[in-house]
Amino acid sequence: MEATANLRILIKNKECIEMEIAKITDELHSPKHGCVGLNDPVVDSDDFPRSDIDILTIRNLRRTISCLQNDHRNLMSTIEHELHQLHASNKEKDAIDQIAAISKDLTEVENKNNERENCEAFLLIECVCPNSPAEKCGLLAGDRIVRFGSVNHDNFKDLSMIADILKYAQGRTVNVEALRGSSQTCLIFSLAPHVWDGYGLLGCKLVNIN
Repeated sequence: MEATANLRILIKNKECIEMEIAKITDELHSPKHGCVGLNDPVVDSDDFPRSDIDILTIRNLRRTISCLQNDHRNLMSTIEHELHQLHASNKEKDAIDQIAAISKDLTEVENKNNERENCEAFLLIECVCPNSPAEKCGLLAGDRIVRFGSVNHDNFKDLSMIADILKYAQGRTVNVEALRGSSQTCLIFSLAPHVWDGYGLLGCKLVNIN
């Protein structure tokens, strides 16, 4: 039972790390930090530090995520090792039941983490203008948006949030995740908002999904 208790603690620690990684990732994709995400440059085209973002904070957040990802990998290795040890030292039914219970916990934790990837759609693309940034990145009329930068179904309030992201991401890129047709697999598009011949920075009509 002691081994089982230790494994439950390890699994809980794993869940906490995943939640912290998700939180920091969302923060890096927010307009507050210029929607830079994990990889966008923090210098301009002339290699000068960008003046519109807090570069030190962004670098610290990215460094924190890197450390957390290393911790997560090490923790997963420890959990796997502990499971093998438990299986090797307990051949009777009680040991099998313990392993089954721990595997169930692992599945539940993974399901919680996967909820971020299987978000409910909250916006519908009603039409896409020719030669617009939306068309150039591959978005089509009828696509259902599940994530626009840091905005998803859970935190979406109104279209002004999308407008803010487009404003701060102008001249850079922002990830857009969408469902197409009957598929439940998210497609990821790299949108580059910019001024074009039409209205706005996007070039498609978005409507709320009730």
